[in-house]
Amino acid sequence: MTKETATGYHPDGYMERVGSRGRIVKWVPQQKVLAHPSVACFMSYCGWNSTLEGITNGVPVLCWSHFCDQFQNASYACDIWMTGLGFEKDEAGIITRVEMISKVERLMFF
Repeated sequence: MTKETATGYHPDGYMERVGSRGRIVKWVPQQKVLAHPSVACFMSYCGWNSTLEGITNGVPVLCWSHFCDQFQNASYACDIWMTGLGFEKDEAGIITRVEMISKVERLMFF
């Protein structure tokens, strides 16, 4: 069952399970989060502002574009500026967890 909390909708017991390992909030200043030294990479849909915030903070971007200029922004991050990696879809058009793990590992251990 899902219930509404102060931070949105979560399955029963979810907040208790993750509470000691992280924090879920409705909104944070993304620029400050990306500037924190513990942030190793940034998964983004590659809107222009998010792309620039990742780049200016020196955080590599995992690019998961959906529409409009996001594809061009991701292309710049991945192919021109070399600050990001895009995901490859499988034959069914799905980005698998193996693909995600592979890209995170490339960013973390490159």
